[in-house]
Amino acid sequence: MSFGLALELLTVVLLAATIVACFTLHRRVAVLRQAQTEMAKAIEGFNLATARAEAGILSMRQASEDAGIALQKQIDKARVVNEDLSVAVRAGDRIIHRIGQAAEAGRRG
Repeated sequence: MSFGLALELLTVVLLAATIVACFTLHRRVAVLRQAQTEMAKAIEGFNLATARAEAGILSMRQASEDAGIALQKQIDKARVVNEDLSVAVRAGDRIIHRIGQAAEAGRRG
């Protein structure tokens, strides 16, 4: 076998190995591109979900502030009613005390 023929056979073997390696690499790149597309879709979905969550949080924050304002109004009304009831109870206690004194004075007299 001549040296030229051996060199050509070696070149053919190396070219075949290169072709196989390129084919394998091409398949892997195709898989990576598909994964990249799927990842982009997942990220887009995540961004959409994040935007919805942020909107929901803002809505809940506004609702809680509104509920807090309404609750504070109810507390203020309850304090006024409590003060009115306290005044009425004290007045009632004084009236009961006077009635008791009048009843006792009537028994003595």
